[in-house]
Amino acid sequence: MYRFAFCGYDETFSRSFRHHFTQWKKQQPQNIKANFFSCYDEFLQEVECQGQYQVVFLDIDMPEHNGFDDYFHENIGNHQHRGLYDCSYSLTVAAEIERHCPGTMIVIISAFLLPRDFNDYIHPYHCFTKNDCFGLLSSVLDSVLFKINLRYHNFCFCVNKVKLVVSLNDVIYFYSAGRKVFIVCTEHEYSFNNKLDIIDAQISDGIDYFLRIHKSYIINKRYLRSYKCDCVEMSNHDQLQISRSHQKDVKCVLDNYQPGVHMMEEM
Repeated sequence: MYRFAFCGYDETFSRSFRHHFTQWKKQQPQNIKANFFSCYDEFLQEVECQGQYQVVFLDIDMPEHNGFDDYFHENIGNHQHRGLYDCSYSLTVAAEIERHCPGTMIVIISAFLLPRDFNDYIHPYHCFTKNDCFGLLSSVLDSVLFKINLRYHNFCFCVNKVKLVVSLNDVIYFYSAGRKVFIVCTEHEYSFNNKLDIIDAQISDGIDYFLRIHKSYIINKRYLRSYKCDCVEMSNHDQLQISRSHQKDVKCVLDNYQPGVHMMEEM
């Protein structure tokens, strides 16, 4: 089960966020639990009692007050509620959550457009604006969930509008044919509409046991039985071609890869 949290002072926005989030959650194959908190302290108390969350959505605005304005203009006059979601403290709140919840993904939300150079300051947090929130929320949540899935070595994809999840640890290799990508697993095979270049970019972010050997093949090195200069043999005895453009890089990687792999003699 994945646990999502939302921390926000604005009750109206929080209710809207909850409604849209609930609609999105119904379409997901994973079990996702979401809790909503009116302040940061409530969230930390929950973490101490119930354990970690995978994602925290942090609304950094106060009523009639933009959190980002505070961050970039420290002297804002006599503001009575400094501390929790005003701008100068917003990154401190995020950093405090990160300190208490290592590994938790933090998504920052504010009412106004982000400053152009804000990512230089906010890194590594993700952020989006309330103006675009509900138009973008599904895509933002999809992106967040995809990254969490990869962190837990899961891969999510759609077949006939139904979302499925497979463990990357069970994937022997990916291959493409026409407009489809096929996933060959230890017990099943799946196909869905996508491009192998997109899959390669997605799984190469933080996953080190997949290797591109051809424009049509990405293999899981853990299921590699043997190889020679122009082909590999996988644990299910499928033999896959290594393209000329990949041969040098593949040889370099596999020559230094030990578990259960041996170099086949040239015929």
